[in-house]
Amino acid sequence: MARHEGSSGAVSMSTVAVAMALLLLLGFEHGDAATTFVVGDSNGWNLGTEGWPNGKVFRAGDILRFNYNPTVHNVVAVDEGGYRSCIAPRGAKVFNSGKD
Repeated sequence: MARHEGSSGAVSMSTVAVAMALLLLLGFEHGDAATTFVVGDSNGWNLGTEGWPNGKVFRAGDILRFNYNPTVHNVVAVDEGGYRSCIAPRGAKVFNSGKD
């Protein structure tokens, strides 16, 4: 059996192969495709959607789609501080099409 001598001692090449296979399998478990979530589901976005994320699993790269009445609402991209303070920072991106 082949061995690689590293700074921490001998590592079996079969161990490396098994580890690589597990990493590949874990990567495919979640898939690389982004999931699109419609905020508020079929009701769209409006006040009172606080419980909407319950039971959903979000991953980096997923897409949140906001469907809303643009005569009443808009969507503003903010960081955590802007979200918690409910204040949009200067220059924040504002969406107002009703389907963003």
